[in-house]
Amino acid sequence: MIKIFRRIRKQLVEKGYLKRYLIYAIGEILLVVLGILIALNINNRNQENNNRISENKIYQNIKQELNDDFSALNANLTYDQLYKNQYEYAVEVIEAEDISQLDSLGVIAINLLKSSDFHSQSTIYKTIVNSGQIKFLNNHDIIRKLHQLEETYIHINQLESIHLRVVTDFLAPMLVRTVKINTATIKATDKIFNYQFQNNFVVMINLMEEKEETYIEAIKDINSIIELIDIEISTNENQ
Repeated sequence: MIKIFRRIRKQLVEKGYLKRYLIYAIGEILLVVLGILIALNINNRNQENNNRISENKIYQNIKQELNDDFSALNANLTYDQLYKNQYEYAVEVIEAEDISQLDSLGVIAINLLKSSDFHSQSTIYKTIVNSGQIKFLNNHDIIRKLHQLEETYIHINQLESIHLRVVTDFLAPMLVRTVKINTATIKATDKIFNYQFQNNFVVMINLMEEKEETYIEAIKDINSIIELIDIEISTNENQ
């Protein structure tokens, strides 16, 4: 093809067709430019397609992690609510000084040693930033919400650590003095129906309510992010 163009150009120059040669030269330049533009366009389309594929893979990985966290948070929320209900009942029993419920109170008191423990190690936001994957994500709302979720996880971890310290440093020593652990039998009955013992349950209820609120906040954030991710994946697949 190049040889043909050269032959035509040579013939035009030799025969003195300068005007025709100029037109031909301009046309040849335009063809070259057009060819370059088409090649660039194809390359850009291929790059965009590869970027969309990479973006969807990242979104799928994020979604899997979020679904795992969602399941764990819901399990901990259910666990937390179960024992919080028991502690609320214990407060009522102590308030009423209902000695007929002493056995039940002993069992519930032992349950003060139990706690939900989410303690997320998830670092989705930091991972996509440190790995450079963030450059493939075009939806800034997803990035912002992932950062927000990570902050919520930090708060949850702090609450879980506080819960553990309360159990080990305060509740466990108190229960050893009042309840026979292996049978959940209350031995120091004189120390049960008073506000000090009741406060143990009140403190735990307040702590668990704050944990529940934070669990629910994280669950809502996860649902919101997954909805946005599903939209992005669908949009990328249809382009």
